[in-house]
Amino acid sequence: MIPKSGSAAGGEIETLLQQFSQTLEEANRELLDTIRDELRDLHARVGALEGELRIARMEVDTLRQELRGAKSSPRDDPPAQAQEPERNAEAERIAQEIRQRHREIWQLQNAGESAAEVAKRTNRPQGEVELIMRLMRQRGTSAPGAGR
Repeated sequence: MIPKSGSAAGGEIETLLQQFSQTLEEANRELLDTIRDELRDLHARVGALEGELRIARMEVDTLRQELRGAKSSPRDDPPAQAQEPERNAEAERIAQEIRQRHREIWQLQNAGESAAEVAKRTNRPQGEVELIMRLMRQRGTSAPGAGR
């Protein structure tokens, strides 16, 4: 037979084990939420970088064609010139698409908002917002409608 004091201690141990189990479950949920947020942020960063890479590749192609055009003979120029407007138009279309997609971020940055505030207001990951803002500063790009 187990003494009453032992039963009380057993009940306390059971309560402590339940509390410990709940604490572990909460910690696991918080960890999973953090991992999901980080993964979402990484996906956003990758998407933004892919867009910038696409634009950079188009710019490199345009520069290569301009270099070839400068080195080629006059009779080689018309085909290169015919392709150049298409590439420039495509690069401008992509740049315009990116400007439209990030219009609100750029406008808030131009208004002096911090990356954290812009992320909150646009419901986007802060890392993505910081990347877009940094790229905007590097390129000297202003928000659409603010004069480029």
